[in-house]
Amino acid sequence: MSKEDEKKAVALGKSEMEKRLAALRHQTFDELAALPDHKTDNFKSGKYEVKVTTYRDNLDDDVLQVAVQWYFRIRLGFGQIGADGFTITRENVVRDMEEKALYEFM
Repeated sequence: MSKEDEKKAVALGKSEMEKRLAALRHQTFDELAALPDHKTDNFKSGKYEVKVTTYRDNLDDDVLQVAVQWYFRIRLGFGQIGADGFTITRENVVRDMEEKALYEFM
């Protein structure tokens, strides 16, 4: 597996994450609250299987945190990972997740 294959897998993971986040950002608090705690979809990029997982956490009764993580394994515990996300209030105010909060997903 070449560096070019890795680059393509990273690009696929980032692209799927960005598409998913864009769609999720258009949903309301109530729609997002109805999502499962997590959901994983698998995508093929050459010989790599790229996993894209959406996480929904209740930070409290009035705030949800939504994160999307992409990951693929290269070999024996080595891989590539990335994540991004946002919070949304019951009043549908959306804010990007702070970098420190994203560490949990990377």
